[in-house]
Amino acid sequence: MDLLALSNSSMGGVVWWQNWTSYPDLSLDGGSYPIEYVPMIWNANFKVATVDSQIPPGAKYLLTFYLPNVTKDQVGKEQSSVPVSDAVAAWAGVRQVATDRGLKVVSPSVDYCDPSQETCLQANPITWMRDFMTTCPSCQFDYVGVSSHSCNVSDFITEIGTYETAFPNNLLWITSFGCTDVTDPSDFTTNPIRFMTNVVTYLESEPQVFRYGWFTGFSDSGDGGPSGYSLLEGPGSSVLTPLGTAYVTLP
Repeated sequence: MDLLALSNSSMGGVVWWQNWTSYPDLSLDGGSYPIEYVPMIWNANFKVATVDSQIPPGAKYLLTFYLPNVTKDQVGKEQSSVPVSDAVAAWAGVRQVATDRGLKVVSPSVDYCDPSQETCLQANPITWMRDFMTTCPSCQFDYVGVSSHSCNVSDFITEIGTYETAFPNNLLWITSFGCTDVTDPSDFTTNPIRFMTNVVTYLESEPQVFRYGWFTGFSDSGDGGPSGYSLLEGPGSSVLTPLGTAYVTLP
């Protein structure tokens, strides 16, 4: 299972993590979690009672529908692919989970989709999100979820700035960012630590960014992107890579 080691824009170091599901991997560290775990409802095919039973005590937030506008990524990996109509229909269940467990809700986490490299339900993530918000103005959430697989600092800053302009009244929760764009790895492959440092420095300066997280804690084989983008040496390892060491020491 891939995991995500994540940072909080109001605190230093790694303070939260998620694994794209509603329950943590109990094989990690014997089930002990000194770092805040954030559950996710990955797609619209879920049962409220099941999710309620899976979310561990102490959870504060609920992530929803990861990459709903994407069907398959650049390496053919299935994404949540949730049409706006399905998201609207499922939102009452999302709100029920949030109410049952006392959680703040992050909207579906969208990302740009390149039709030449990926299978897209909607190429423009802002279009998907606006359609969702317009179709269901009563579908309440606390943060707008976004994701980025950009490998260039300037492209990343442009992406986040576009979201900030499109949703000026919403705080952004960047579910994941990191270099997984296999067609454009220039900045990252030239100097991964510098890429990460520049991006994090930018995020820390953005008051509209509530939380952000690096992809990924460790990677199973089959994920796209340049090698060496994991923060840990591998599954079950507590040893930081050079990139991981840089990440946890950034302010």
